[in-house]
Amino acid sequence: MIIDSTYMDGDTKRQVDKLVGKAFGLRKRLSGEPIGSHRMLVDSYSEGFEKIMKKATGLVYCNVELRPIGAILHLNVKHTRYSWVIPFRKMTIYDSKIFSFHADGQYLKFHKDEMWQLNKKFMKKLMDRRVEYHERFKMP
Repeated sequence: MIIDSTYMDGDTKRQVDKLVGKAFGLRKRLSGEPIGSHRMLVDSYSEGFEKIMKKATGLVYCNVELRPIGAILHLNVKHTRYSWVIPFRKMTIYDSKIFSFHADGQYLKFHKDEMWQLNKKFMKKLMDRRVEYHERFKMP
């Protein structure tokens, strides 16, 4: 689900919370565990992001917010914030020469630059959380 999250109304917020869980509270945020990434440079994207990316005049950066049962990828384009809400059950992550998120036929690929080094710990935690989520539904 890709939404304009610059100003979210109550219904949209409830829909996002239903898909990926509520945002972590203040205690969790202050605990020192990473729940958000540093900004990352978007390298390429699928057709679903075409309309959004055409509005950009320069480089587009994205940051990732971890939620209890998913993640939200936030893109800031001009003065608008777009969010791609991805539950763990639909998320696929590829880590090779580039790093990418895939879900529902859409994708965002990120350039591995010096910012990538700052995000390694967070991305490992995100991937571990995703694995933990899927293991809960594993057949015996």
